[in-house]
Amino acid sequence: MARLKVFTTTSGFYDLAVAVSSQPKALEAWGIRQNLFAEGMARVATDGATVRAALAKPGIVLRRPLGAKKPFSEEPSLPKVRGGKRRFKARKVKSAKAIAAEKRAQATEKKHARKLASLEREREALEAKIAAERAVLQKS
Repeated sequence: MARLKVFTTTSGFYDLAVAVSSQPKALEAWGIRQNLFAEGMARVATDGATVRAALAKPGIVLRRPLGAKKPFSEEPSLPKVRGGKRRFKARKVKSAKAIAAEKRAQATEKKHARKLASLEREREALEAKIAAERAVLQKS
């Protein structure tokens, strides 16, 4: 029987470990085609707990949350996210069209305010003229 070695790497959110006889078999167990060992992304495990866990279940890929000190298992829990309870509000950035539309709306509003003020002055003048004519009619 071939001597088993324990190999480790990372994939996604997990650290992976497997006990097999060679590096190509480890890559096959992990479902990876590229040679992670040549790239330095996979290595032989030296941690005693990792070696014991993998040798207890040879050929089975064991996982644990990335960077965790938890023991390897076949079905680990999901990794914990630090500070995951905070919710960030996205800043609203106005587009150039929205800014231009807002400026047009403000200009139109100012124009209407000036027109309203002009009409108010005209109404007051007419009311004064009507009051003067009523006063003349009441005297006669």
